[in-house]
Amino acid sequence: MISLLMAAYNASATIGETIDSVLAQTRPPDEIVVVDDGSTDGTGDHPVLRHETIRVVRQDNGGMFAALNTALDRCGGDRIAFLDADDLWTPDKLERQSAFLDANVQVAAVFGQVVQFACPTSTAEDLARW
Repeated sequence: MISLLMAAYNASATIGETIDSVLAQTRPPDEIVVVDDGSTDGTGDHPVLRHETIRVVRQDNGGMFAALNTALDRCGGDRIAFLDADDLWTPDKLERQSAFLDANVQVAAVFGQVVQFACPTSTAEDLARW
């Protein structure tokens, strides 16, 4: 069982596209645990989060790692995937990583190629710094 864990804080502008990239997987996760970490922009009420495989947990803002620990406590998977609420997955990410883990039982973790892109919510200051 694959569990996707996501910490989300004020991510209403990006979480829809992010979750869409998860639900479009050729091998989707069995469950998705999204921790709304005290958002004030309606992140936890985003319509995309009503999908039957998604469980939203709400908590006071404690930061990304506190939110991920909460998600880890609430998930049931024996394989854990992490995704930020403003990132995207290629359609075959989980399928390819699962196949690799199945074929290489001595491997405990995998990481994929990353392509950087500017988040639509990035400020001009963020873009200049990057």
